[in-house]
Amino acid sequence: MNKLGFRAHDLGSFDTVINFISEMDNKSCPHIIQFAPTKLFKNITHISETKESWITSTSKSFQEANIEVSVLGCYINPLNTEKEYRTKVINDFKTSLEIAKYFNNSVVATETGTNKNSLQLNLGEEKRLNNFWNFLEKVIPIAQKNNATIAIEPVADHTICSFKIIDQMLTYFKCDNLKLIYDPVNFLPYKDNELVPEFQNLQFIEFFEKYNSLISIIHLKDFNIVEKQKNGYLSLFSGRFNIEDFIFTLKKYNNQSPLLLENVNIPDIKNIIYKIQNLLN
Repeated sequence: MNKLGFRAHDLGSFDTVINFISEMDNKSCPHIIQFAPTKLFKNITHISETKESWITSTSKSFQEANIEVSVLGCYINPLNTEKEYRTKVINDFKTSLEIAKYFNNSVVATETGTNKNSLQLNLGEEKRLNNFWNFLEKVIPIAQKNNATIAIEPVADHTICSFKIIDQMLTYFKCDNLKLIYDPVNFLPYKDNELVPEFQNLQFIEFFEKYNSLISIIHLKDFNIVEKQKNGYLSLFSGRFNIEDFIFTLKKYNNQSPLLLENVNIPDIKNIIYKIQNLLN
């Protein structure tokens, strides 16, 4: 059965590792997490500036608390046109690839930059893609050197936003260190007429059919429709996401990727996990 966990910073932002672990246990959260250090801890702005002593002590605390890091989140916009900022966040991503092993994990995840960035709108699709390919060319050698995995999360309206562009990426970079995160809500289009259950199901099937063996992690959340647009920031089982058919398709393709809850309603997390387990059984 798929492991079930959650995005750690949905629990909040903490001053210390001990405070985080204590809150996890107080709220009966699963000990399988997506760990984004800059979002989980208040005193970390750039992972590339973090001391090795903090990394090793945090790793030790997680191990002692039996916390499993399924994915190290380093969600950046690699297309930001401010050179200094872009250099900084790419260094953060490289560092994340280097330190993933400290957390007994090889997967480092990012989205791919939003097309809504006003500084990017003047760039055509080809230019944006070339900029993103340039980013991957910089970080793939670091992943290979550290036996780490780069997990790209396709998102509607981002740079990697469609089956066509995912295929382009995977054709351009034939690399065992490049995988995918599948967030079915994020990958769905934004227009309400494309969010009906039948369309959702077709997209589930196509994604698993094309990329099943490349999926490292699956994110689960929910969405609603506001003013004919998708609002994809809801806790699972609270919106229009067709979770029953998604799990059916997951089981059909025998996908064993960890399932990580996002935007989860923490007080209801035990009940949500119970419902997912029932669907998986």
